[in-house]
Amino acid sequence: MKNWKHILRDVVSLFYPEICYGCGQSLLERNKTICFQCRHALVPTHYPESSDNPVFRRFLGRTHFQQAASVFYFHKESPIQYLLHALKYSGQTRLGYDLGTLMGNECANCSWISEADLLIPVPLEEKKQRQRGYNQSEYLTAGLANTLNLKWSS
Repeated sequence: MKNWKHILRDVVSLFYPEICYGCGQSLLERNKTICFQCRHALVPTHYPESSDNPVFRRFLGRTHFQQAASVFYFHKESPIQYLLHALKYSGQTRLGYDLGTLMGNECANCSWISEADLLIPVPLEEKKQRQRGYNQSEYLTAGLANTLNLKWSS
């Protein structure tokens, strides 16, 4: 039997439905930010599984690091672009955590992940941090760290 809290939430969702930030459609699943279709549209790169990938090669010689990879392919006018824009420019921080969780699921079987001591989000320029009021990569990192059972620090 539903309690009053769930009934009230159902009534409110009739007038203010939760929407997917990737496509704008109403969400059928509670407490989600990305619909099933948009989650399916996120195409994994499989780069985290390889120590030699295009992202890794791009940073070679520029800085000291041990591993670099992108998790999903980025395509303009696709759900990933809309999701990232909602995270960065619309204050949808819960979306960042959810995307980080999806990233963590894609990286769960990568051998180098188990060697990580700490995840550190990419710092945001101070001016942009003040404008947005948050650093979107902190939310991505929190979801990623929670999924992979790793420590993280901002």
